[in-house]
Amino acid sequence: MDKGLSKEQSAAIRHDTGPALVTAGPGSGKTTVITERIRYLVCERKVDPGGILTITFTNAAADEMKRRTSVLLPSQAPYLTFGTFHSIFFLILKHSLDLNSSNILKNETRYMILNDILKKAGIVTNDRKQLIADLVSAVSRYKNTGEMKNSTELSDDELTSVIDNYRHRLDQMRLLDFDDMLLKCRDLFTDRKKVLEIWQERYRYIQIDEFQDINEVQYDVIKLLAGSGRNLFAVGDDDQAVYGFRGSTPGIMKRFFDDHPDAADYRLSINYRSGRSIVQAASDVIMHNKNRLEKNISAYGSEDGQVMSVKFAGMNEQLEFIIEKIRELQSDMPFEDIALLLRTNTTIDLYSERLKECGIPCNTGKRMYGIYQSGIGKEIFDYMRFADGDDSRGVFLNIMNSPERNIYRGALEDGKTDMKRLLDYYRDDPEVYDAVKRLEHDRSMMKKLKPYAAIHYLYNVMGYLDHLKRTAGGNGDAWLSAKKTADEILMRAKPYKSIAEWIRCAKEDAKKPSAQGGVSILTMHAAKGLEFPAVFIPDLNEGTVPYGKAVMPSEVEEERRLFYVAVTRAKQKLFLLYTEQLYGKKRLPSRFLGELTTVMHLP
Repeated sequence: MDKGLSKEQSAAIRHDTGPALVTAGPGSGKTTVITERIRYLVCERKVDPGGILTITFTNAAADEMKRRTSVLLPSQAPYLTFGTFHSIFFLILKHSLDLNSSNILKNETRYMILNDILKKAGIVTNDRKQLIADLVSAVSRYKNTGEMKNSTELSDDELTSVIDNYRHRLDQMRLLDFDDMLLKCRDLFTDRKKVLEIWQERYRYIQIDEFQDINEVQYDVIKLLAGSGRNLFAVGDDDQAVYGFRGSTPGIMKRFFDDHPDAADYRLSINYRSGRSIVQAASDVIMHNKNRLEKNISAYGSEDGQVMSVKFAGMNEQLEFIIEKIRELQSDMPFEDIALLLRTNTTIDLYSERLKECGIPCNTGKRMYGIYQSGIGKEIFDYMRFADGDDSRGVFLNIMNSPERNIYRGALEDGKTDMKRLLDYYRDDPEVYDAVKRLEHDRSMMKKLKPYAAIHYLYNVMGYLDHLKRTAGGNGDAWLSAKKTADEILMRAKPYKSIAEWIRCAKEDAKKPSAQGGVSILTMHAAKGLEFPAVFIPDLNEGTVPYGKAVMPSEVEEERRLFYVAVTRAKQKLFLLYTEQLYGKKRLPSRFLGELTTVMHLP
């Protein structure tokens, strides 16, 4: 097991029982440590694999750990549990509170609820979409921290009212958002000791990946679940804590030792990913943060790497440099080895369009057919499945009241939907009976049509577009966004000869990753956990990096951590770019550039 591992990694892998904190710097092999420790526990300590729980923050990370462990432990891997915080907590709630997937709030429904609350409150805004995005963050922070931090354009009283109304609406509809899953799980464990004991008995060993991203509620639940056994193995890097808007704070990593004074302390300080100059540049920047665990990260290999800072007159000159440099790099590496990392997603389309115009393929990290996973996309897709003969309860639940038909969830039995039974249920309610009868007729009509015509029928005969417009609140941004999604799905369905063919192809395409072979254009947040031989970080100006809304020292420190994450994605070459002007206005270089001591600065 120890072959090819450092002493630090081997020590962490062989941690047996009791609490432990593994501080894992960028590129230090933390996933290897977690998966190898699972093998150590199962093979050498003879721990029951069914009692090992590994939690991370993304499905992709959970799937990768599951894949690696399947190679290490092919016969025992099926008994291990991997998942995100939300999937694990919902699993617990599902078994303990009789909840199912229909109780999970969809993003589209959340938008509609908040939009309706704003409309009824008479709140007018120039950018409703941005306001709702800000409200989602404010609600999440409040639920996770109890802190009513107002970063929206609303007054404090308006924000309080919106949050109260939002929570009331979810309670009425018996819906849970992701934050509610955490809160209800904490309440469940706190109020029902027997339930807690059952889950403590189930999971004797708990491993947490990306521990720096944990928030107070998640930490409370994990401590309860770990119980007196305290077999809690936490792996993270406080210098990569970049989700303050979700309530996470690097302070929890520092507090771990206060809560567990006997915890083992492991430090993975070797960066196996980046050249020495890149590691040094990252260290130069992050050392300016005060709220952090002290550490000394060093590069593993002898390769120096290259870090270059370049100033431009404006964005066009910056873009020309990026295009020229990508073409130069292509002689040594394929396009997929190159990435552009941006502070926000607002300029992703601008960069991708310009690069594509110059014949450079791009990958923006989006699935081509992710549209079918959106709220509207899934409804339309489920209507087609229903028309094609799919009688599953989940499909019918998703479409039965879009448009509104006043069909009650309790009228449906488990398993498949029986339309005749549903008609019998509403025989004494003429209005709903007629609505179900029309739906049955519409289903038979759509089944005869090609997908393009069937969707036209859904939109215009069945009134689905009018329904979208009503729920989006009229002619605002929400309606334009919904209409754009509906139009795109209509065009995608046009080439197919039958609904069955379209459904099959859409499902197959949904499983495919986004186009490979291109330059990756991602936000700094989305790039977390990835690595590239060559990385460009453009727009390194005050107001962008750090972001203009970052005012308090803690907020600036988080922006510095985000920049640190972006820098440490680079393996061989790192280009730090900034402009003197934008739209005729003078721009200052990012303060973080001034913190670098070993960088080649070009005029």
